[in-house]
Amino acid sequence: MDRPIEQTMCAILAGLAGLLFVLHTTMTKRDSGRHKKRDDGLVTESTSVRSCWLADPVTNSAKRAWEVFNLCYGVVWIAVFAYIVYFGVYKDLTRVGYMVVCGGLCVPILLSPLVMPSKSDKKLPLLERFGVRANLWMAIYSFIGNYWYTHYFYCVLRASYSMPCWRLNDVPIQLYFATFFYFCFYHSLSNLALRKVVTTYVHNAARSVFLVALVLAMSYFVAFMETLTISAYPDYSFEDREMAYKLGSAFYGIYFIVSFPMFYRFDEWPQQLKQPSLWQTCVDSMGTGMAILTLLDAVRLATGVPLQIPLEGASGHR
Repeated sequence: MDRPIEQTMCAILAGLAGLLFVLHTTMTKRDSGRHKKRDDGLVTESTSVRSCWLADPVTNSAKRAWEVFNLCYGVVWIAVFAYIVYFGVYKDLTRVGYMVVCGGLCVPILLSPLVMPSKSDKKLPLLERFGVRANLWMAIYSFIGNYWYTHYFYCVLRASYSMPCWRLNDVPIQLYFATFFYFCFYHSLSNLALRKVVTTYVHNAARSVFLVALVLAMSYFVAFMETLTISAYPDYSFEDREMAYKLGSAFYGIYFIVSFPMFYRFDEWPQQLKQPSLWQTCVDSMGTGMAILTLLDAVRLATGVPLQIPLEGASGHR
């Protein structure tokens, strides 16, 4: 007899937590340390690294400011979405209404590098600021995810959207905007977790194994939680919701298996590496997107499901 989906998901998440706990015990903590200032005012690093969640306020204040903003702003858009779903506001939203909500929620993130730059970013031209480059990275990734990856959900998981919308490549356009602020929040959280491990434990095989397991666990958990929290919204549905929870979370998690570590390394060590230009940022994000697309297609091939992308205006997923 099949177990209820709640028991299955609890068992999966408990197993992931248990694995992380066991692997955690194999790592060795490094000595804590602080940054030192020389007489000429330049910052140097001590032989040890200070354990931290957020990016360093001295050497990487711009990335720290971007992460803090998105973590705080996440409370805002989550509250807005919760209100819309819980009180049934979505029932009265038109195509224009959806665009206003999702597009409007993107605006604060896009404007933050201009109106709320960090101390270090204030000294730079607008297009060289970390906030601009990070937003570009996320915008490209979000676009690729919607334009291409959504069709794997249509074909493999039999997902569908039925809200009023305009579509681009058979994907509701408001989702391109919503994915942007979703992903900014998710990747700010993942940066915190990865940075804490990197700055707390000695770089060795045990830490590398733990980081791989952590990325896998975070990817599955984030994908599952998004699927669970949106389950009350009837305009996003699956033919088999139980399969969507169990296998769909792993399928969606493929996105983050690649993007979490890729975005963490993006401008993480500005004092050691030259900051990427806008062009390099585009290449980095597109490369991440291509790696994810390849993995998704490998899963599709393994399941034997054909990839069918309908012509514009001939969608069966309305």
